[in-house]
Amino acid sequence: MVTNSHGTSAPAHPVSRFPSNFPAVKRRWGPGFPAEAQVGRAGPIIRFMILNRPDGYDIDTDPARIDLDRVHHWLSTDAFWALGRSREVVDRSVRASIPFGVYAAGGEQVAFARVVTDLATFAWLCDVYVDRAHRGRGLGTWLATAVVEHLRPYALKRILLSTADAHEVYARAGFVPLPEPGKLMIADG
Repeated sequence: MVTNSHGTSAPAHPVSRFPSNFPAVKRRWGPGFPAEAQVGRAGPIIRFMILNRPDGYDIDTDPARIDLDRVHHWLSTDAFWALGRSREVVDRSVRASIPFGVYAAGGEQVAFARVVTDLATFAWLCDVYVDRAHRGRGLGTWLATAVVEHLRPYALKRILLSTADAHEVYARAGFVPLPEPGKLMIADG
């Protein structure tokens, strides 16, 4: 069991809670990667995860596998929230996050998301992008659901995201509108 700062306990191993109508996935842990969420003296150990779909798509959290050139191109030229974002900012943001890549059967990266978290109380799912040629295949919902499942063993109090136009995608992954949006505030950096 893992205990977070709220004293809430969760299984130290991932528990599958994918909806029954969700595409079948195979979960495996890479060699040498911890299969459990652990807290060490230096802080939490981030688990690496690979999920496989029968149609050949994989989700992998290995940062070394992220195609930063592709992610930068997607975000800086096609994602309304990140238009013009510099490559240096993309690099720094990925290094300081848990990155999730979706890969086609041939290994080409076709989607991306990242999570900013303390692994104790809070996570922010952001920069979710699915390549236009691979949209309409349920990859966005699969990716968002995988993020939620990947974070579940840490027993976070909440996972937040912001969306202008993909509410249905995230609702299928368990996200709901903020019950009291007036409680949130924002400051420019």
